[in-house]
Amino acid sequence: MSPTTPRTTARRTAALLATAVLALTACGPGGSAGGAEATGPAAVDAGLPTTDVVSDIKKDPAAAELLPADVRARGRLSLATSVGTPPGATYLADGKTLAGQDIDFANAVGKVLGLKIDREVIRGCGEMWRE
Repeated sequence: MSPTTPRTTARRTAALLATAVLALTACGPGGSAGGAEATGPAAVDAGLPTTDVVSDIKKDPAAAELLPADVRARGRLSLATSVGTPPGATYLADGKTLAGQDIDFANAVGKVLGLKIDREVIRGCGEMWRE
């Protein structure tokens, strides 16, 4: 067995988090009627969670200590987000604010681990089902 490097450990950690997110929010032919993204009142009608479930979550030093040292030092976790599949992830009425259970889950993971979430919106599951 070869020795584990910080880079390998970081990749394994990222893969584990990505797998957990995908398993909890698997792609599917969901979305709002007519194929349009749900925003504002439509997001609420589509079942988008509106309760703040993340603000009271605190960092867990024991969990954060399990991260590779370079990840802790960097203080950031980069994630890709596929938007347009409420209640998973969608934009609010302003067209900029992301909301949904995927967003809440990632934000909660970031808070528990003491990391800032850097999120990039990508073309993903929701858009594939509308083509």
